[in-house]
Amino acid sequence: MMAVAAVWGVLQLYAVSWPTRSVRLSTVLLAVAVGVYGCGVTTAVVQLAYTRLYAGQSGQSLLTVVNTTSYTVAPWAEELIKITPLLLVGCSRRVRRQWGLSDFTVLGGALGAGFGLLEAVLRFGLDADRAMARGEGWIIPDSLSPPYVPGLGQVLTAWLPAPFSQLGTVGPPATETFQHLVLSTLAGFGVGLLWRTRGWVRLLSAAPFAAAAFHHTVNNYAARESGSQAAQCQADPSAPSGYRVLTSFPQP
Repeated sequence: MMAVAAVWGVLQLYAVSWPTRSVRLSTVLLAVAVGVYGCGVTTAVVQLAYTRLYAGQSGQSLLTVVNTTSYTVAPWAEELIKITPLLLVGCSRRVRRQWGLSDFTVLGGALGAGFGLLEAVLRFGLDADRAMARGEGWIIPDSLSPPYVPGLGQVLTAWLPAPFSQLGTVGPPATETFQHLVLSTLAGFGVGLLWRTRGWVRLLSAAPFAAAAFHHTVNNYAARESGSQAAQCQADPSAPSGYRVLTSFPQP
């Protein structure tokens, strides 16, 4: 179902861009596969390398390095790697003549969808046996705000649905927006500006990428700080007992 959500979001972008788009559906689906097996695997290898290298040189624990780079280096590296295929393909003069801004934008979203799908599968793919039915989908009971995989009906009625969401403590299960797809769509638009414009306007191509990477950084930082505050309160005996219970579960 996570794969269905990722592909459905890409198909929505493909449909709304039809008046100005020239790439075929097969090319867009190929971009999803490249996002999974190309961008996703490359990112995993790169992050594995620099976190261990820095941990060895700095003397810090690997966990500390991973937590720090998750909101410093990782967001920028991920956004860059996700659009690298577009940067490479755009070096072809033939491609630059055929593809417009909409093509680069949609393909950027497809690459991000594939990347995000691999990330979701690596996080929760081995937890299928623990999944419990909840509403129209399934939850993986690992915290008070567990991961929620939406059902088919929720996926097909949502705009750019994410493969999984974090279930809130109150309210019915809901499908969140696929952040990797959205941010890579924005970055893909920036690549389109780079290859399709001339003169000083090309300088504007850096703005969409920077916005995507900055948003990614802020999200990761907020998640990290939230997890750190929960862990600190858990270790603080002076904190209210009810709050310590609420924060005693691992953060997603």
